[in-house]
Amino acid sequence: MKNYKLAIILLSQLISISSSAQDKVNFKVRHKPNRTYISVQDNQSTLTLTFSGESSIISELKSNGLSEKTIIEEKSKVSSITKTGSFNDKKEIPFSIDFKAEPTFQMINGKFHDARPNPMSNMKIKGKVDSNSKLKINSIERKDLNNELKAIIEKSLESLHSQIKFPDMPIGIGESFTQETPLTIPMAGVAAINIIITTEYKLLGFKKDLALFSSKQKIKLNMEAEEDEAEITASGEGQGKFIYQMSEHFITLQKTDITMNLSIDLGKLQIKSNNKATSRLETKIKQISR
Repeated sequence: MKNYKLAIILLSQLISISSSAQDKVNFKVRHKPNRTYISVQDNQSTLTLTFSGESSIISELKSNGLSEKTIIEEKSKVSSITKTGSFNDKKEIPFSIDFKAEPTFQMINGKFHDARPNPMSNMKIKGKVDSNSKLKINSIERKDLNNELKAIIEKSLESLHSQIKFPDMPIGIGESFTQETPLTIPMAGVAAINIIITTEYKLLGFKKDLALFSSKQKIKLNMEAEEDEAEITASGEGQGKFIYQMSEHFITLQKTDITMNLSIDLGKLQIKSNNKATSRLETKIKQISR
């Protein structure tokens, strides 16, 4: 009888240990063969600019359509369909991406300003995913595509998998990891502003085939990359979430709300900006029958 009770206790402990181990998961984003990925990305932003300084400079800004306080609202939407084929002899997966994009709408101080064509619209990209899950671009098809834009698109696409860098070790519920992302903001008339976005990702739990994460962002000026042409301060924070589909090893939903503040002192002109941006990327995955 004692041996029977001992066996039950040991079995319970083993089950407990096994369940605990299953709570930790190795995460890695990668494309799978013979899939269709249907993605839609919506971006919205409200930029509030405040100018102060010498009257002659303010007058020049006004002549170019800017007031001492200018509010710029933008909205864009990009859709894409990515199709992957079967593994080749090198364990690579061929893929193609077809983009459709609505014009980027811009409002200034509540009035319609313009609707700029999105350079991603009607673009088709072909390439391969290598054995390390890295995208390699073979060709980009679109009318009026110059080399500069082509290089930007290639760099952006090939770095897609590095947007969220999961740690090599398994992650359990309640555990978090951080990632630093450098970002360069071009500014007309002054040197580009370099900032660092530090993001903390936290695993909240599991829901069937899905892993649910939260995210928090902190923004600061990258002092090592900054030049002394202007006195600049930068700060900001954000929050969001993303959903990882474990069977597909892919992020199917990513949403971020972020606010960034910049202050630039050029001596004769001072600029303050507040940018509130929302981004939402959703992907639906379908298996292709062969």
